[in-house]
Amino acid sequence: MKLIDSNRYYLQGTNNTWLHIATVQDSLREFMCFAQVSTLKIYIEEITGGGGPYFIEDQSLAQAIHDFLVDRGVLDMSKPLLPDDKWYRPKRK
Repeated sequence: MKLIDSNRYYLQGTNNTWLHIATVQDSLREFMCFAQVSTLKIYIEEITGGGGPYFIEDQSLAQAIHDFLVDRGVLDMSKPLLPDDKWYRPKRK
């Protein structure tokens, strides 16, 4: 697995209700981890060229992606569930 994007940003066209957390690539497949801001629920779903996100039927695959994101620190819930530009403060020089 490869971490493609771990920037947090609101998904376009969702009126700031869905937050991108990460995009992961596994072979030729891509998966996105995102959160519903109002409920704080985290989702991991497959992204295809044919449209929106799709539920991952293979629970062992979904668990492997989750574990990968935890190991990489992407699902560190001590980080506020906000877009990067709202919580990140660069170090002062």
